[in-house]
Amino acid sequence: SLRDEDKQAILDANNNARLHKGDIEFQENPEYAMPKSTLEEVVGKLERTGHSVIPIMDRKSRLDGVYIHNPNNPHLVPPNTQITKVMVPLRTKDSNGIPYLINDENPEKIKEILSKEEKKFLPIVDKNMILQKIAFLQRFDTNYIGFTISTRGKWKEEIERFAAKRKES
Repeated sequence: SLRDEDKQAILDANNNARLHKGDIEFQENPEYAMPKSTLEEVVGKLERTGHSVIPIMDRKSRLDGVYIHNPNNPHLVPPNTQITKVMVPLRTKDSNGIPYLINDENPEKIKEILSKEEKKFLPIVDKNMILQKIAFLQRFDTNYIGFTISTRGKWKEEIERFAAKRKES
């Protein structure tokens, strides 16, 4: 029952909000695990949430490292193994761990680091190493949309009119 202009406004707003390949997406308050958690507990969280990256944080919310799940490469350790044994630690001057940024959400800088490091995500922490959010590089275009039409009356003409307007925009 919407006018064509209103339908187009909804489609335009959706298109502007959609994530495009190469955009940076931030995840605030991600699911996390404690250092004493077992591999089995963390994999349970992964299965429940659908995530593949779980930050490992101490009781003061300081980031210790990240567990990255790859279902195609199962671990050769028992399920009761402490997660700190299989997580990837944060990068230090002496190690090649996970890179991170301190209080910086500049999309260009994030893209530069992710590209250089060939990573899919980048933790952002404050000066006390408390996780603020995780930046992810969008790999695909998302948020595809559709539209509804009336099944009464001149619905075929409405589809043709809508398709013609989409071609114009």
